[in-house]
Amino acid sequence: MQPTKFMAGTEQGTIMSCNRKAKTPQEKVVAVYPGHIGPVYALQRNPFFPKNFLSVGDWTARVCDISGVGTGWGMR
Repeated sequence: MQPTKFMAGTEQGTIMSCNRKAKTPQEKVVAVYPGHIGPVYALQRNPFFPKNFLSVGDWTARVCDISGVGTGWGMR
């Protein structure tokens, strides 16, 4: 069984939250988050707090919240 909701990172540094079961193309991309300056190399949701996720790209690792409040915490 495949998950219906997933997140993807792009080569431009954007992080997208997507829904596979959406009816229209506009509903397939649920949210777009500004992530990094360069490509996103890794993206992982927190299994205990699913609203938080970790992204790695452009020499930084960021912990962000899907609510969109703030841009997250960055580490170099």
